[in-house]
Amino acid sequence: MAMPPAPHPYQGPATGRPPRLPWGRYVAVAAVVAAVLVAIAVVRIVAADDSENLRTSDGLVYERTLDEPTYTLSGPVELFGTAFLDANGACVGGPANYLDLDTMTGINNQVDAPDADLPPSVTVVYARCDAAAEGGPARGDRSGLRIVAGRAVAGVVDSGDPSVEQCRTAARQRTIPDHVTVDMLRSDPRFAKGRGWCFETVGKTVVHLKVFNTAYFDTPGRLPAFAFVATQWKPRAAAAR
Repeated sequence: MAMPPAPHPYQGPATGRPPRLPWGRYVAVAAVVAAVLVAIAVVRIVAADDSENLRTSDGLVYERTLDEPTYTLSGPVELFGTAFLDANGACVGGPANYLDLDTMTGINNQVDAPDADLPPSVTVVYARCDAAAEGGPARGDRSGLRIVAGRAVAGVVDSGDPSVEQCRTAARQRTIPDHVTVDMLRSDPRFAKGRGWCFETVGKTVVHLKVFNTAYFDTPGRLPAFAFVATQWKPRAAAAR
């Protein structure tokens, strides 16, 4: 026996007419979809703006790999080793703290060495050199912050929140010398509270350190301490590794 035709999916059993559709429900769903689309559009606009801010004039695209954690740079606590001047006049053998700007990690209480003998990851050395050299005076003027030769450049930036390009440009201007003495750290306005230091490493990592606190000590030869808010950027390919 033939089966009767199936009712229309929206056909009511009594009237044979399609029932009223739940328009309120569809309007609500449409509103949610529209809101999602708007949110996606906003995210895309923000992402595009941020991407533009992370693109430099030479076409490199950076990623922000560290955003405003705090760091402290202080001198070595333990006094060990005997500092002396090597054949190039560099003070070595004294206590030092090392900083790797590519990974933002420190290695404390090391024995300082000539730049060529330092671990390849070390970018900045914070060392004391207040022992007497052979037959010479104490070399307190050699204590301070040292950028390892060929591994980074540094400069002061005026903006409190620089873009990666502003920070990279400041670093390349090299307004921070490769060796910063204790006297400079104490009295030079480039290293005062509120200033920003920018670095670019040989691996193209860019780092902004904003000084938000400082501590100075009366003990001869003791290095000042600096507290920073740090931002780091890396080229996109390097950041993905």
